Amino acid sequence: MDLKELTTSLVSELKLRTKPVAVKLLGDGLGDLSSRVMRPLRDFRRKLAFCQMVAMSRYYGFAVGAEMGEISCPGTLLVLGMMPPPPFVKEGMLSLGLYAETREAAAKIDSSLPSLRPGSVKAIVTAPLDEAPFEPDAFLVYGTPGQMVKLAAAYVYKTGEPLRLETFAKAGSDTAVAAALREGRPRLFLPGLGDRMVGRVEDYEMGFASPMSWLPDIVDGLKKQTSLGFITYPPAPILTYTARFDLIPVVGEYYKKVLEEAERLAGGQGGQG
Repeated sequence: MDLKELTTSLVSELKLRTKPVAVKLLGDGLGDLSSRVMRPLRDFRRKLAFCQMVAMSRYYGFAVGAEMGEISCPGTLLVLGMMPPPPFVKEGMLSLGLYAETREAAAKIDSSLPSLRPGSVKAIVTAPLDEAPFEPDAFLVYGTPGQMVKLAAAYVYKTGEPLRLETFAKAGSDTAVAAALREGRPRLFLPGLGDRMVGRVEDYEMGFASPMSWLPDIVDGLKKQTSLGFITYPPAPILTYTARFDLIPVVGEYYKKVLEEAERLAGGQGGQG
């Protein structure tokens, strides 16, 4: 898999504003990777959330690696399998009163969030997809709804299956990665409130998360559909229609008179000559 070539095609087909991001989840800590990535405490003197690491990779081009003691976000720690959930999590206490009105609704949210096996992940690494100093497990793409439709079309083109999108309006990027890896297929996601406030996801952006194995098929689907000249980004407008200039407010009746005179001068042929 040529990551540079595939990433170049991905960016070109979708006209992306920010870099696609590679994600690696390590079961044994950072090890030798530590010297090849930026560390939250060592290099930034602060802990970071997963969405901040992703933002640093897609905006700045940084490779960032963090172990459990360098993660600031409870959602990241729980969803991405870095620690077992304390009992109060299953009771909904991370959602009650903020994301949910009742204890029942809160418990339903916090017990339903896609997550990886507790303790299975010791370190998380993010990097620009085409410059990752590791073999990625997953990748993330951020873009407009129009760009996400193009990605969804490529997935459907290859599989004939719908591309899923689910949201609890919290824990967007990390739950999307967890769900994609658990299910073995891509998914769309809406940024959670943390993604928006901490990860600096823009108002017009949504995301696409996928296991790494899907990248060649997704890029191939994008290219083949673009080559047909119909499913493109940005979409090509359909222009084979007659605009009604006579309906323009205020001056439309005079436009109509000009057009009627032109029709008369053309001998009633409508310019078809």
